[in-house]
Amino acid sequence: MPNTFLPPRVNAMLNELHNSPTYLGNAHLAEALEWRRVGRKDFIFPNHVDNENDEEEGRCTEEPAILSIIADISHDSFWLSSDAGWRGPTEITPSLSDVKGTCIGTAPRSPILHDHFSQALQHILVLQALVATPDITVRQGFTQFGSERLKFRHIFFETIRQDDLETTVALTNWPVHSDAARRALQCMEDDFRAIPLPAYDVNDTLIQPALYRQKLAGCLAQIEFQLSHVAFGNKDTFTADIYNIRILIPSATQSVPRKRKLPQILLTTTH
Repeated sequence: MPNTFLPPRVNAMLNELHNSPTYLGNAHLAEALEWRRVGRKDFIFPNHVDNENDEEEGRCTEEPAILSIIADISHDSFWLSSDAGWRGPTEITPSLSDVKGTCIGTAPRSPILHDHFSQALQHILVLQALVATPDITVRQGFTQFGSERLKFRHIFFETIRQDDLETTVALTNWPVHSDAARRALQCMEDDFRAIPLPAYDVNDTLIQPALYRQKLAGCLAQIEFQLSHVAFGNKDTFTADIYNIRILIPSATQSVPRKRKLPQILLTTTH
């Protein structure tokens, strides 16, 4: 039943997600999913087999599950601009090609959606515990200890591959925001392509790279992602790679009326 306290677009999304086995607010989430090792990482997969005889074949061809949550995308720590805020070489990102854009998802202000988010967070912790390394208490990346904040990421650049030309774009007109990034981009043009963020506005139109911050920071969105885990040293690291972002309610800054031009001389009228 639609909730009259929520906008129609949000209601429609909640109804769509209500019975989804991969919606993080689903009470039976852990039963519908399982961790599987792929290479050196663990990924979340759907936990279903239609036919026991086809189990092995299904495991070989099945893709990792696409998880879903509704969250506010925070203005704070927003690094999902088209160059991820890169301003020059650092120890972690010596080159522009190394950057990984990130953003933080927080609990929505609506009490109803806040409850959904809190339930989702508990389910996430349960999922992480299923694959966590024994005796390792440090878990980083996706969740932040003692905080209702979730970290999502997107890789913006990859080396040129013929099989990925349809999902990547040339660097020629890719927007960056510093002189260092512009110089780095020129050096990358022959070997790299950009991967646009799969983010859509309230009209379900793909957001242009130059507008990522303007459109996404501060909005309420449905975020779809794939979750992976790797243990290294004394830490368990969980990574949420963005699959899709769909804006449900725009950022308040997008709705602010334009400032009108003030006249040099005020003309008074009698009412």
